[in-house]
Amino acid sequence: MYGVARKRPEPVDVAQPLHDFVTRAFSESDAASVLDDFGETQRLRDAVVDATLDESRPLEQLRDSLLAYYRALCVIESRFPISDSPGHARVGFAWYDAGSRGTPTAIEARDIQYEKCAVLYNLAAAYSRAGEKYASEDSDGEGLKRACAAFQTSAGVFETTAGVSEKKLGEQAPTLDVSRECCEVMQLLNLAQAQECFFEKAKGKSEAILGKLAKQTGMYYDEALTKARETTRFAAYFDDALMGYMTLKSALFNAEALRLAASVTLSVDDTDVGTAIARLTQARDLIQHAIRDVRVAASDPTLERVKKFLDEKIMKALRTAERDNECVYMCRVPKAEDLPALTGANMVKSVELSPELLSPTRETLFKSIVPDSGTKALSRYTEMVDELIRNETDTLAMASDEARLALREMEFPETLIALSTAVPLCTDLAEQIAAFRSSGGAAALSASLKRVDELNRQCSSVVKTIRETLETETAEDGAARAMFGPATWGREPSNAVNTHLMQALKRFEVDLEVATKSDAQLKNRVDGADGVLEMISPENLATNAPTLTQPLALVEEDASVATDIQAALEDLENIGNERAGIEELMRKTKSEDDILSKLMAQSGESLDALFAKEISKYDEAKNCVMVNISKQSDALCKLRVLHDRFVQIYDVDGLRRAIQAHEHDVRHALSVVADLRNGMEQGVRFYTGFLDAARHALEDVQEYASTRRMEKETLTEELRRRQQQQERAAEELARHMSERARVSPQPSQYYAHTPPQYAPPQYCAPSAPQYPQQMPPPPPPPSRQQQYQNYSRDSAYYEPPGYR
Repeated sequence: MYGVARKRPEPVDVAQPLHDFVTRAFSESDAASVLDDFGETQRLRDAVVDATLDESRPLEQLRDSLLAYYRALCVIESRFPISDSPGHARVGFAWYDAGSRGTPTAIEARDIQYEKCAVLYNLAAAYSRAGEKYASEDSDGEGLKRACAAFQTSAGVFETTAGVSEKKLGEQAPTLDVSRECCEVMQLLNLAQAQECFFEKAKGKSEAILGKLAKQTGMYYDEALTKARETTRFAAYFDDALMGYMTLKSALFNAEALRLAASVTLSVDDTDVGTAIARLTQARDLIQHAIRDVRVAASDPTLERVKKFLDEKIMKALRTAERDNECVYMCRVPKAEDLPALTGANMVKSVELSPELLSPTRETLFKSIVPDSGTKALSRYTEMVDELIRNETDTLAMASDEARLALREMEFPETLIALSTAVPLCTDLAEQIAAFRSSGGAAALSASLKRVDELNRQCSSVVKTIRETLETETAEDGAARAMFGPATWGREPSNAVNTHLMQALKRFEVDLEVATKSDAQLKNRVDGADGVLEMISPENLATNAPTLTQPLALVEEDASVATDIQAALEDLENIGNERAGIEELMRKTKSEDDILSKLMAQSGESLDALFAKEISKYDEAKNCVMVNISKQSDALCKLRVLHDRFVQIYDVDGLRRAIQAHEHDVRHALSVVADLRNGMEQGVRFYTGFLDAARHALEDVQEYASTRRMEKETLTEELRRRQQQQERAAEELARHMSERARVSPQPSQYYAHTPPQYAPPQYCAPSAPQYPQQMPPPPPPPSRQQQYQNYSRDSAYYEPPGYR
């Protein structure tokens, strides 16, 4: 077996150029956050270099190192552009050509695709070397089986390498060994060796089977040899050892197929010696031409094997056939081109590595570095997922609405429940009844009426106090006026001053009288509504609730309709409950949908295929939605058929009429309750405002009366003081006159002793004594009409009494 030679890597610095790029393109903090990742990348490449150059290391260790480094390269490719272009990371990857006639120096290229192809090439070579090792250690049994699997895997990796090279490198591959054509030659070579392992393990089977296996092996070697010779770029590229190996193996297995075909021909018809001779002659010529054309050492194991096969198998069988034909059969030997072509049986194929081994989705390198392209792609995918979930959720919601409308149209399950249970009130009536009971029911109405009566009594008491206060003040003013006289009692009468207060009092009394009459009417209405209130009591509501009665003559076939409807409704409910699980499944799938690492692994490839693959994770939920809707459609169809039979059996129309009549009575009772409650609320509101206004008016009246009393007392005291002054003045005058009369001479005596004398006229009257004269009455007190008007406050503290 032939193990493909490895490419030798040249150590390079990967970490520093990547660090410089992240610092320039992102920031120093970003570069510092992934500093360990730079070191890990360098360690992975150094491990590949060491494992490749050290031939003594196990092949498994080399494979693990290559796979780990390849995944790291995929992560780097999606985040950091590596090339000679300005602004890109300048990482030079250097490798030697694997061909013995390639360039003797390492070829460096600043292209991560070259690095990936080189890693894949060495990975394929490692599997090829493993196949060679397994085949040499155990030439039969388990060793051949393991070797066959290794060669097929090597062919699969070479096929992957050829695809990457053609797509990413094209004709500009830095070295020929990673070109598409070379990888295809290596792929065919490993498939041929895998088929050879299958042939070796199948020895002991029939010659016909072995012949087909050998022919297919030779065909694989032929294809590899033809591709290596006909590709212009490979002229003199492959060494003589590889070309000789493929030439000899091609001749060997094609000759083996011809030998086995000749043997099968003789086993079928021992007289057909001519055909056998033609096959054997063709096999001999193939091997002789191959031995003549190859340029390998005489000690080459493959060459020795071919020569031995020629001598021991082909020539021996050919001599035997020719002797038998000359001595016995005398058959004509046909030409080789006249014989039917042999067909092969392909038992191998290129086996690609598991996607998990090459996918970087689980890698954590540079996870915090996400370029704009990755963010935009993630946003696009998220929008696709959100739209899908929104559409499916809307579909489920529409299905729920359809089921709800269908049940409402068929009046299920209400009519079915009415067979065993009284029909409850509709939601709004039930809420109104509950509110009426929670507020106290009929007892609350009686309590409200008592509160109205109590407020009426309080208002009447305040109004009565106002009148008594005004009348008392007026009486006191009249008594004082009668005592001192109208001329002396100079202030305005109370009747002239308290006009506004009396008008307000009159309005209070009129409004209170009207309100009292309204209270009486309201009380009569409450007394007359006892029967209506009794209608909405819990006992009467339960008694009067309508039910669906069964017909008197119910046949057995019709008796099962209700049971079937109940089962159909349960099925429909279960179908509806499934929708919550479907929505939860979509939410869970979205929460576990971590596509960012896969987006980063695309490395510039079209995202449509990835999105289509990833969005397929929601196919399960979409299928569940379709199944759920289909099941609901079937359940509704079945339910409609049962509904038609149900309506024919039971008096559903009579139930509707009974429900309408019952609800009408309840609504009427509730309207009466609302009317009474509204009247009482208006009464309480009126009396509350009235009482507040009356109390303010009482305060004004009391202040008015107090002020008038103070004025009366002041005026009374002033009048009494003046009266006392007048009395003292009169007494003083009387005393003065009395003293003057006592000291003056008698006129008759004066003229008797002294004759009258002439007195000249006096132009100035002698000063006469000044007698206290009576003071004029005090002026009347200033009018306080404006002041008293202030006591007559605006009484609009309450609404007009016509409240009910």
